[in-house]
Amino acid sequence: MVSDKRQRKPRGRAWPGALAGCLAALCVFSSGCVKHGAPVVAGTALMQCALQDAAASAAPPVLIPPGSCPSHYDVRPGDVARVADCDVLLLHPWQEALPNVTRVIEASGIPAEKVVVIPVPGNWMLPDAYAQALEAVAAALETRGLAPGEARNRAVQRGVEVRALGDALRSRLTAAGAPDTPVMCQEMIAPVVEWAGFPVAGTFGRSEDLSARDVEALVRRGKDQEVSLIIDNLQGGDEKMGAALAAELGTQRVIISNFPGGLPETASWDRAVAQNVERLLDALRHVREPAA
Repeated sequence: MVSDKRQRKPRGRAWPGALAGCLAALCVFSSGCVKHGAPVVAGTALMQCALQDAAASAAPPVLIPPGSCPSHYDVRPGDVARVADCDVLLLHPWQEALPNVTRVIEASGIPAEKVVVIPVPGNWMLPDAYAQALEAVAAALETRGLAPGEARNRAVQRGVEVRALGDALRSRLTAAGAPDTPVMCQEMIAPVVEWAGFPVAGTFGRSEDLSARDVEALVRRGKDQEVSLIIDNLQGGDEKMGAALAAELGTQRVIISNFPGGLPETASWDRAVAQNVERLLDALRHVREPAA
Protein backbone atom coordinates (compact mmCIF):
# COMPACT_ATOMS: atom_id res chain seq x y z
CA MET A 1 0.00 0.00 0.00
CA VAL A 2 1.26 3.30 -0.33
CA SER A 3 1.29 6.30 1.85
CA ASP A 4 0.17 9.58 0.26
CA LYS A 5 3.10 11.35 1.91
CA ARG A 6 5.59 8.90 0.48
CA GLN A 7 3.99 8.37 -2.88
CA ARG A 8 6.61 8.97 -5.51
CA LYS A 9 5.80 10.21 -8.96
CA PRO A 10 4.70 7.22 -11.07
CA ARG A 11 6.40 6.57 -14.34
CA GLY A 12 3.20 5.73 -16.19
CA ARG A 13 3.28 4.69 -19.83
CA ALA A 14 2.11 7.06 -22.50
CA TRP A 15 -1.42 6.22 -23.58
CA PRO A 16 -2.37 7.97 -26.81
CA GLY A 17 -5.72 9.69 -26.79
CA ALA A 18 -6.85 7.55 -29.69
CA LEU A 19 -6.51 4.40 -27.59
CA ALA A 20 -8.45 5.95 -24.72
CA GLY A 21 -11.16 6.83 -27.24
CA CYS A 22 -11.21 3.28 -28.56
CA LEU A 23 -11.64 1.89 -25.04
CA ALA A 24 -14.49 4.27 -24.36
CA ALA A 25 -16.15 3.27 -27.63
CA LEU A 26 -15.64 -0.39 -26.82
CA CYS A 27 -17.54 0.07 -23.55
CA VAL A 28 -20.44 1.69 -25.38
CA PHE A 29 -20.80 -0.75 -28.25
CA SER A 30 -19.54 -4.07 -26.90
CA SER A 31 -22.23 -6.34 -25.46
CA GLY A 32 -19.69 -7.40 -22.82
CA CYS A 33 -19.70 -3.88 -21.43
CA VAL A 34 -23.42 -3.34 -21.09
CA LYS A 35 -24.53 -2.81 -17.50
CA HIS A 36 -23.14 -5.93 -15.93
CA GLY A 37 -23.21 -5.04 -12.49
CA ALA A 38 -21.59 -3.72 -9.42
CA PRO A 39 -22.85 -0.39 -8.06
CA VAL A 40 -19.47 0.27 -6.40
CA VAL A 41 -15.93 -0.22 -7.68
CA ALA A 42 -13.14 -0.11 -5.10
CA GLY A 43 -9.89 1.59 -6.01
CA THR A 44 -7.78 -1.01 -4.16
CA ALA A 45 -8.14 -4.20 -2.13
CA LEU A 46 -7.91 -2.07 1.02
CA MET A 47 -10.94 -0.09 -0.14
CA GLN A 48 -12.67 -3.36 -0.97
CA CYS A 49 -12.12 -4.63 2.58
CA ALA A 50 -13.42 -1.37 4.05
CA LEU A 51 -16.53 -1.61 1.88
CA GLN A 52 -17.17 -5.19 2.99
CA ASP A 53 -16.59 -4.37 6.66
CA ALA A 54 -18.69 -1.20 6.67
CA ALA A 55 -21.63 -2.46 4.60
CA ALA A 56 -21.48 -6.20 5.39
CA SER A 57 -21.69 -6.80 1.65
CA ALA A 58 -20.13 -9.10 -0.88
CA ALA A 59 -16.73 -8.12 -2.23
CA PRO A 60 -17.06 -5.37 -4.86
CA PRO A 61 -14.80 -5.30 -7.95
CA VAL A 62 -11.32 -3.83 -7.49
CA LEU A 63 -9.67 -1.47 -9.96
CA ILE A 64 -6.04 -2.29 -9.03
CA PRO A 65 -5.32 -6.00 -8.31
CA PRO A 66 -3.85 -6.57 -4.83
CA GLY A 67 -0.56 -8.03 -6.03
CA SER A 68 0.23 -5.16 -8.40
CA CYS A 69 2.10 -1.92 -7.88
CA PRO A 70 -0.71 0.68 -7.83
CA SER A 71 1.16 3.18 -10.00
CA HIS A 72 2.50 0.69 -12.56
CA TYR A 73 -0.54 -1.50 -13.19
CA ASP A 74 -1.54 -1.46 -16.87
CA VAL A 75 -5.29 -0.90 -17.00
CA ARG A 76 -7.38 -3.02 -19.36
CA PRO A 77 -10.64 -2.59 -21.30
CA GLY A 78 -12.45 -4.61 -18.62
CA ASP A 79 -11.33 -2.11 -15.98
CA VAL A 80 -12.73 0.73 -18.04
CA ALA A 81 -16.00 -1.16 -18.52
CA ARG A 82 -16.44 -1.74 -14.79
CA VAL A 83 -15.88 1.92 -14.01
CA ALA A 84 -18.20 3.03 -16.82
CA ASP A 85 -21.04 0.93 -15.41
CA CYS A 86 -20.66 1.63 -11.68
CA ASP A 87 -22.61 4.09 -9.56
CA VAL A 88 -19.60 5.07 -7.46
CA LEU A 89 -15.83 4.69 -7.82
CA LEU A 90 -14.15 4.96 -4.42
CA LEU A 91 -10.51 6.04 -4.38
CA HIS A 92 -7.76 6.79 -1.86
CA PRO A 93 -6.40 10.36 -1.80
CA TRP A 94 -3.09 9.18 -3.29
CA GLN A 95 -4.88 7.43 -6.19
CA GLU A 96 -6.59 10.53 -7.48
CA ALA A 97 -3.62 11.77 -9.52
CA LEU A 98 -2.13 8.44 -10.67
CA PRO A 99 -1.91 8.45 -14.49
CA ASN A 100 -3.35 4.95 -14.85
CA VAL A 101 -6.37 5.87 -12.71
CA THR A 102 -6.99 9.17 -14.50
CA ARG A 103 -6.83 7.32 -17.83
CA VAL A 104 -9.52 4.89 -16.69
CA ILE A 105 -11.73 7.75 -15.52
CA GLU A 106 -11.28 9.60 -18.81
CA ALA A 107 -11.84 6.54 -21.01
CA SER A 108 -14.90 5.37 -19.05
CA GLY A 109 -16.69 8.70 -19.22
CA ILE A 110 -17.82 8.34 -15.60
CA PRO A 111 -19.23 11.66 -14.31
CA ALA A 112 -17.05 13.51 -11.82
CA GLU A 113 -19.72 13.28 -9.11
CA LYS A 114 -19.47 9.48 -9.17
CA VAL A 115 -15.76 9.53 -8.37
CA VAL A 116 -15.49 9.73 -4.58
CA VAL A 117 -12.18 10.19 -2.76
CA ILE A 118 -12.32 8.89 0.82
CA PRO A 119 -10.50 11.62 2.80
CA VAL A 120 -8.39 9.37 5.02
CA PRO A 121 -4.68 9.76 4.20
CA GLY A 122 -1.88 7.39 4.98
CA ASN A 123 -1.47 3.63 4.77
CA TRP A 124 -4.68 1.76 5.59
CA MET A 125 -2.74 -1.34 6.63
CA LEU A 126 -2.21 0.56 9.90
CA PRO A 127 -5.00 -0.11 12.41
CA ASP A 128 -5.78 3.53 13.25
CA ALA A 129 -5.90 4.56 9.59
CA TYR A 130 -8.10 1.61 8.65
CA ALA A 131 -10.47 2.26 11.54
CA GLN A 132 -10.87 5.88 10.38
CA ALA A 133 -11.36 4.69 6.81
CA LEU A 134 -14.18 2.37 7.86
CA GLU A 135 -16.19 5.27 9.25
CA ALA A 136 -15.47 7.46 6.23
CA VAL A 137 -16.49 4.72 3.79
CA ALA A 138 -19.68 4.01 5.74
CA ALA A 139 -20.59 7.70 5.63
CA ALA A 140 -19.95 7.87 1.87
CA LEU A 141 -22.10 4.80 1.23
CA GLU A 142 -24.98 5.99 3.42
CA THR A 143 -24.96 9.42 1.77
CA ARG A 144 -25.50 7.73 -1.59
CA GLY A 145 -28.05 5.20 -0.38
CA LEU A 146 -25.69 2.29 -0.96
CA ALA A 147 -25.55 0.96 2.61
CA PRO A 148 -28.04 0.20 5.38
CA GLY A 149 -28.61 2.77 8.10
CA GLU A 150 -26.54 0.89 10.65
CA ALA A 151 -23.38 1.05 8.51
CA ARG A 152 -21.78 3.78 10.60
CA ASN A 153 -22.41 1.95 13.86
CA ARG A 154 -21.00 -1.21 12.32
CA ALA A 155 -17.93 0.71 11.16
CA VAL A 156 -17.33 2.11 14.65
CA GLN A 157 -17.57 -1.34 16.24
CA ARG A 158 -15.36 -2.85 13.59
CA GLY A 159 -12.83 -0.09 14.25
CA VAL A 160 -12.66 -1.13 17.91
CA GLU A 161 -11.91 -4.70 16.82
CA VAL A 162 -9.28 -3.55 14.33
CA ARG A 163 -7.43 -1.47 16.92
CA ALA A 164 -7.54 -4.32 19.45
CA LEU A 165 -6.09 -6.76 16.91
CA GLY A 166 -3.39 -4.25 16.01
CA ASP A 167 -2.40 -3.79 19.65
CA ALA A 168 -2.18 -7.55 20.18
CA LEU A 169 -0.06 -8.11 17.08
CA ARG A 170 2.24 -5.20 17.85
CA SER A 171 2.78 -6.54 21.38
CA ARG A 172 3.99 -9.82 19.91
CA LEU A 173 6.50 -7.96 17.72
CA THR A 174 7.74 -5.93 20.68
CA ALA A 175 8.22 -9.08 22.75
CA ALA A 176 10.10 -10.68 19.86
CA GLY A 177 12.61 -7.81 19.74
CA ALA A 178 11.44 -5.62 16.88
CA PRO A 179 12.42 -2.36 18.68
CA ASP A 180 15.99 -3.67 19.03
CA THR A 181 16.35 -4.76 15.40
CA PRO A 182 17.47 -2.03 12.95
CA VAL A 183 16.09 -2.60 9.45
CA MET A 184 15.99 -1.17 5.97
CA CYS A 185 12.75 -1.39 4.04
CA GLN A 186 11.14 -0.62 0.71
CA GLU A 187 9.88 2.95 0.82
CA MET A 188 6.18 2.21 0.31
CA ILE A 189 6.05 -0.34 3.13
CA ALA A 190 7.84 1.97 5.60
CA PRO A 191 4.67 3.05 7.50
CA VAL A 192 3.87 -0.60 8.25
CA VAL A 193 7.44 -1.31 9.35
CA GLU A 194 7.46 1.74 11.64
CA TRP A 195 4.09 0.72 13.11
CA ALA A 196 5.56 -2.73 13.79
CA GLY A 197 8.15 -1.06 16.01
CA PHE A 198 11.34 -1.55 13.99
CA PRO A 199 13.95 1.24 13.90
CA VAL A 200 14.16 2.12 10.20
CA ALA A 201 17.75 2.96 9.25
CA GLY A 202 16.86 3.70 5.64
CA THR A 203 14.41 3.09 2.82
CA PHE A 204 14.93 2.11 -0.80
CA GLY A 205 12.95 2.41 -4.02
CA ARG A 206 13.10 0.57 -7.31
CA SER A 207 16.57 -0.32 -8.59
CA GLU A 208 15.95 1.54 -11.84
CA ASP A 209 15.46 4.77 -9.89
CA LEU A 210 18.68 4.50 -7.87
CA SER A 211 22.17 5.45 -8.98
CA ALA A 212 25.30 3.51 -8.05
CA ARG A 213 26.06 6.28 -5.55
CA ASP A 214 22.59 5.88 -3.98
CA VAL A 215 23.11 2.15 -3.57
CA GLU A 216 26.59 2.65 -2.12
CA ALA A 217 25.18 5.11 0.42
CA LEU A 218 22.45 2.64 1.42
CA VAL A 219 24.98 -0.14 1.96
CA ARG A 220 27.24 2.15 4.00
CA ARG A 221 24.32 3.28 6.15
CA GLY A 222 23.20 -0.31 6.62
CA LYS A 223 26.62 -1.28 7.90
CA ASP A 224 26.93 1.79 10.12
CA GLN A 225 23.50 1.15 11.68
CA GLU A 226 24.13 -2.61 11.97
CA VAL A 227 21.01 -3.43 9.98
CA SER A 228 20.11 -7.08 10.34
CA LEU A 229 16.89 -7.32 8.33
CA ILE A 230 15.70 -6.12 4.93
CA ILE A 231 11.92 -5.77 4.66
CA ASP A 232 10.62 -5.75 1.10
CA ASN A 233 7.23 -4.88 -0.36
CA LEU A 234 5.32 -7.44 -2.43
CA GLN A 235 3.80 -4.64 -4.51
CA GLY A 236 7.11 -2.82 -5.00
CA GLY A 237 7.45 -4.32 -8.46
CA ASP A 238 11.19 -4.92 -8.13
CA GLU A 239 12.89 -7.74 -6.25
CA LYS A 240 16.42 -6.73 -7.24
CA MET A 241 17.08 -3.91 -4.80
CA GLY A 242 16.00 -5.65 -1.62
CA ALA A 243 17.80 -8.85 -2.59
CA ALA A 244 20.98 -6.95 -3.46
CA LEU A 245 20.99 -5.07 -0.15
CA ALA A 246 20.44 -8.27 1.82
CA ALA A 247 23.35 -9.91 -0.01
CA GLU A 248 25.68 -6.93 0.52
CA LEU A 249 24.83 -6.66 4.21
CA GLY A 250 24.65 -10.40 4.85
CA THR A 251 21.16 -10.05 6.30
CA GLN A 252 17.81 -11.78 6.23
CA ARG A 253 15.20 -10.50 3.75
CA VAL A 254 11.46 -10.80 4.27
CA ILE A 255 8.65 -9.81 1.92
CA ILE A 256 5.35 -8.47 3.29
CA SER A 257 2.27 -7.06 1.58
CA ASN A 258 0.86 -3.55 1.43
CA PHE A 259 -2.62 -4.81 0.45
CA PRO A 260 -5.00 -7.58 1.52
CA GLY A 261 -5.12 -10.39 -0.99
CA GLY A 262 -1.55 -9.96 -2.14
CA LEU A 263 -0.41 -13.06 -0.25
CA PRO A 264 -2.33 -16.38 -0.23
CA GLU A 265 -5.35 -16.59 2.08
CA THR A 266 -5.21 -12.93 3.08
CA ALA A 267 -8.39 -11.56 1.50
CA SER A 268 -9.49 -9.78 4.70
CA TRP A 269 -7.70 -6.90 6.43
CA ASP A 270 -7.26 -8.98 9.58
CA ARG A 271 -5.66 -11.90 7.76
CA ALA A 272 -3.41 -9.64 5.69
CA VAL A 273 -2.05 -7.80 8.74
CA ALA A 274 -1.70 -11.02 10.73
CA GLN A 275 0.19 -12.70 7.89
CA ASN A 276 2.59 -9.76 7.66
CA VAL A 277 3.24 -10.00 11.39
CA GLU A 278 3.82 -13.76 11.20
CA ARG A 279 6.38 -13.24 8.46
CA LEU A 280 8.12 -10.56 10.48
CA LEU A 281 8.14 -12.73 13.60
CA ASP A 282 9.64 -15.61 11.63
CA ALA A 283 12.33 -13.29 10.26
CA LEU A 284 13.08 -12.03 13.78
CA ARG A 285 13.54 -15.60 15.00
CA HIS A 286 16.12 -16.21 12.28
CA VAL A 287 17.89 -12.92 12.99
CA ARG A 288 18.01 -13.29 16.76
CA GLU A 289 18.58 -17.05 16.87
CA PRO A 290 20.86 -17.76 13.89
CA ALA A 291 21.56 -21.37 13.01
CA ALA A 292 24.64 -22.80 14.67
